[in-house]
Amino acid sequence: MRKFLLALLLCSAAQAQEHFGTIVFPNSGKSEAQPAFLRGVLLLHNFAYPQAEGAFVEAQRSIRNLHSLTGAKR
Repeated sequence: MRKFLLALLLCSAAQAQEHFGTIVFPNSGKSEAQPAFLRGVLLLHNFAYPQAEGAFVEAQRSIRNLHSLTGAKR
């Protein structure tokens, strides 16, 4: 029963991650990274640390992809 409840809790937390609201957080980051970065901030402030880390990694990856496509230096 405990395993079932834990699995149910984890599933509901994953589904709830998209319902944390919206924020306005002006910053100097690249526009391509903004959606993932803002999602990471929302998750971080809602104590969803593993999901926040994933969103921040996604934001970094989008910047790296942009640099590799344009030949820009970091």
